[in-house]
Formats: sequence, C-alpha cells, structure tokens
Amino acid sequence: MNKIFIFRLLSFIVLLLAPLFWLLSLIIPSVFGWFNFSVACGFVFAGLGLIIIAQNAVLRLFFAYKRLGLILATFFEIIALVCFVSGFALAKSIIAPIICIIIAVVLIVGLFISISGPKIKWDEGDNHKQGYKNYEERKKEKEAQENNDNIEIVIEDDNK
Repeated sequence: MNKIFIFRLLSFIVLLLAPLFWLLSLIIPSVFGWFNFSVACGFVFAGLGLIIIAQNAVLRLFFAYKRLGLILATFFEIIALVCFVSGFALAKSIIAPIICIIIAVVLIVGLFISISGPKIKWDEGDNHKQGYKNYEERKKEKEAQENNDNIEIVIEDDNK
C-alpha cells in the first residue's frame, strides 16, 4: 500500500471518529457525556498533528516541507490543548507550561527527523547511465575542444 494513502486514511478516520463520538455523547450521555464539541475539536487537531509528525518521520520529503509540517503540527497540538482545556474545564494556568512542553517535544522530534530521516539522493539516475560524465569531465572536454580550435586557427595562419 502507498504510504501517502495510509496517512490519508488515518486522517479520514480521525475526522470520522470525532463527530461519531460527539453523536454518541448526545445519544448515550451516561457513557460519552464527557465528549462535547470542544473535546471533538481537540481530538481532530491532536490526531491530525500526530499524523503530520508521523508523515514527516516516514515519508521522503524535502527539508523545508518537513519543517513546515512540524510547525503546522505544533500549531495543531497547541489548538488541541486549548480545546481539551476548555472541554474538560481544566485550570487555565496549565496552558502555558504544556504549550512549552509541546514546543520542546516537537523541536526534539524535528531534530531527530532531520538528522536520522531518509535522505533524498540528488541526480542519482544520471550517474548510473553508461557514458555519463560529471561536471569536471565535461569542463575538461570543453577546454580541450577550445584549445584544439585555437591550434587549428594558428596553423592556418602559418600556412598563408
């Protein structure tokens, strides 16, 4: 299965489960009474943030895309935190320390992903072709051809 398809499927499942649990909280309030709209939004943002972090760890993306994904995941996790705090009616003084913890964890994960992630190899396909010449070889051939052209011009002037 394609890796991108798996992450899209996980995103779809997260987006499907949040309203499903919210509906269950309205139908069966004794079991799912704690699950309100704010918790559903927190569930969606937290799930999508974790999926973006997993994508950055698994997929072969350019470094700028990985950084952008980690920044987006950080914002999603902070929004999820605010939603959970308002949904569970927790103390508002807990938000700032947990935001700092989230940012620190994402920075550490970003450092780990950028160091140990899969490397993208540049120009790998041309190097294996038969007769491939790198830049230095092409430059030497061009200089040699220019020198040969100059020698031919000099020879023609001597014969006149």
